[in-house]
Amino acid sequence: MSFASDVKAYTLPVGTAQATAITGRTRLQGLYYVHGNSAGATLTFSDGTSAGATTRYTIASPGASAAEDLTIPDNGILFKNGIHLANSSTAEITSVTFYYVGGGTS
Repeated sequence: MSFASDVKAYTLPVGTAQATAITGRTRLQGLYYVHGNSAGATLTFSDGTSAGATTRYTIASPGASAAEDLTIPDNGILFKNGIHLANSSTAEITSVTFYYVGGGTS
C-alpha cells in the first residue's frame, strides 16, 4: 500500500467511549482494533466533533476474541471536519488505532 502523503497513527486511550480522535480535514486510511468474545459491539466514525455528526463508517465486532486490521481502499474515507468515534462497549472493544492522512490529534 502506498500513499502520496505521510500516514499517521493515533491510538485512543483505553476505556474511551466517545471522543474526537482526529481534528480537521482527514482521510481515514485504516484501522486496528482489539475486541473480546461478544458479537455486536460497534465503532461508529462520524464527520465532526460530536456524536450528532454525520456517520461515515460503522463496524461491528465479531463473536470471537481477536485483533482486526482493516485497510480502507483507494484514498480512504474523507472526514471534512475531523473524526469523532463512539465505542458502544469499552469492555468489548478495548483498543482502537487509526491510520490517517491530514488532520491532527485532539
